[in-house]
Amino acid sequence: MQQLALGLLAAIGCGFVVRWIYRNKEKLEVPFLIKFTGDFKNADIRDNKTLSRVGKWVRIGEGSYRAQCKISEAKLRQMVEQEYPHIPKKDIIVYNTTNAYAGL
Repeated sequence: MQQLALGLLAAIGCGFVVRWIYRNKEKLEVPFLIKFTGDFKNADIRDNKTLSRVGKWVRIGEGSYRAQCKISEAKLRQMVEQEYPHIPKKDIIVYNTTNAYAGL
């Protein structure tokens, strides 16, 4: 009986957490990684006015940047592709780094 009560309390607690995340998902910041490959490793997004509005970009290697953003991966990819139309889509990698934690 005690295990049933603890399980019920845990389920209720999880429900509240999921509900809070769902209601506040637009306030949550997600860590993203952007990498330029091929001949475009010298592209620097730190000075880009549009992309600097969605996050503070930090260079972490040649052609690689990371930032915390409040937008979706698809929206960020769209913004990067619009800001750099001369770079082929295959040479732009946008990665939500929280996806790596899902498999743990």
